[in-house]
Amino acid sequence: MSLKIISKKDFTKMYTDPETYKGYEVEVTGQVFADPEKDDNVSVKGIVKDKFEGENAMGGSVEVPAIQANSVEVVDYITAVGPTVKSFDVNKKLANMILL
Repeated sequence: MSLKIISKKDFTKMYTDPETYKGYEVEVTGQVFADPEKDDNVSVKGIVKDKFEGENAMGGSVEVPAIQANSVEVVDYITAVGPTVKSFDVNKKLANMILL
């Protein structure tokens, strides 16, 4: 049986209606907030199982997708927050430059 994969355009819809996406495969990358002493960034691949109902730090109720992780990988900050789209290798010295 092949799993359905959540498309990029439907990714945000998963947060507002997790039950519709039960059984879908998803990859989520971000920062772990459970331990303020650590600032681990992780990439989680898994399956949407249901919705989780809980409370945020301000006491408000939240509903988010409950994801059963198949793999969890610690990643660097750039990978988690803003993956590099294009890079340039500049191997030149700058002379007589005035920076304002």
